[in-house]
Amino acid sequence: MNKKEIIKLIILPIYNKRMPEKSLSTAFFTRIKIKNKIIKNILCLKPITQILYAFPITRKIFFVFSASERVVEIPFVLENINSQENSKILDFGCARSPLPLYLANKGYKVIGSDLRDYNLKHPNFKFIKGDFMKIDFSKQYFDVIISVSVLEHVGLEKYGSNKFERGDIKVMKKFKQLLTKNGKLIITVPYGKEEFSYMMRIYNRDSLKRLLKGYKIEKEEYYYRKNYSDWVKVKPSFLNNKSSIKEVIGVAMICAKKK
Repeated sequence: MNKKEIIKLIILPIYNKRMPEKSLSTAFFTRIKIKNKIIKNILCLKPITQILYAFPITRKIFFVFSASERVVEIPFVLENINSQENSKILDFGCARSPLPLYLANKGYKVIGSDLRDYNLKHPNFKFIKGDFMKIDFSKQYFDVIISVSVLEHVGLEKYGSNKFERGDIKVMKKFKQLLTKNGKLIITVPYGKEEFSYMMRIYNRDSLKRLLKGYKIEKEEYYYRKNYSDWVKVKPSFLNNKSSIKEVIGVAMICAKKK
């Protein structure tokens, strides 16, 4: 571990650029709207952020309400499942997502997997906490596999996983083993200028193509965040030079089947 990574481990627990709403969904959150970097970094210290957020006046001055990519990702998933009731669905990386409950309440048999806890329960939903690569599922078990804004983090240390190379590619290969013959894969990832950080990858046309090797794309959509709450559908070329490494403003949504 280098000096930069050590500093991040020390600073991150008391530093927060977002103040998420206290709900299961990460679709909506508030962020500090001050542009001056020095002042913004001071305000991002959690004790200060929490005090400012507690009062309506300071909340209005320092924060802006925003909508994440979930507002287009979740509808895309629900529109493209098209499976029979009782179909077996895997939601990979489901922590803090309402999606497993949406699907369970529609009659699907849902299994969720994540490194973090998922505290809500449903008769049609089973949650498995742990390293996905070490969980023993039967081959060709799932009719649908869903991964909403998760693959970009796999194999990186941000969310408590052990760091391993090409984690996203390895997980996609396991997905292929777990899907039934006519099974469907639905994924969403940040898309634009190809970039990489300690916590996420941003995909472009070439890296997305590598990620989907062995799959046939049936439907793809691309969205750009025009402002704090307006996500608009665009052509993938529109996002080519857009940077999402600091804040996701472009997303690719793919529905595919294995070849």
